[in-house]
Amino acid sequence: MKRDINIVSLIIRFVLAYAFWLGLFYGLGTAYARTFMPLFEAEIAFLHPEYETVNVGINAAERIYYEIGTRRPNPASENEVKTEAPCAGEVHTSSMSVHPIILLTIISAWPGLSSAARLKALALALPCLITIELVDIPFHFMCRVQICPNPARTSGYLLRSWCAVLNNGGRQFIPLIAPII
Repeated sequence: MKRDINIVSLIIRFVLAYAFWLGLFYGLGTAYARTFMPLFEAEIAFLHPEYETVNVGINAAERIYYEIGTRRPNPASENEVKTEAPCAGEVHTSSMSVHPIILLTIISAWPGLSSAARLKALALALPCLITIELVDIPFHFMCRVQICPNPARTSGYLLRSWCAVLNNGGRQFIPLIAPII
């Protein structure tokens, strides 16, 4: 009987922790997402110097929008660079809140952790969350830019595969596996 009480108390702890983090990110999710915009631009510029970030930000509908152009060498002239029309798109800001809500809920509700161990785990979660965010949204942007001019393009297969993983449950799986790694 005691085992049932522990399972029930564990479920209650997870529900309460989830409600807390969900409420926090419901109110502060846009500010959380806004702090990453300069990092996203820097990452895209580092990984793809040929991409020209025209505009990245959060619109009134609380969606992360982006316009990214591509600079390619002009085959007609060696010294000339041709800039393609920018590719534009949007991503829900709530997709950035999924990672911290899941990871912080697990840390907050995990049984048997002392307060000191829980604080250490929360401190270790911050760089982990930054890394998770940097392999999610910017890669989604880069994937969209690669297929924007020609959806039948075969280049960038790995990047498109990664985006498919993220869009089909990977976004929720990464924060679950992160504490194990």
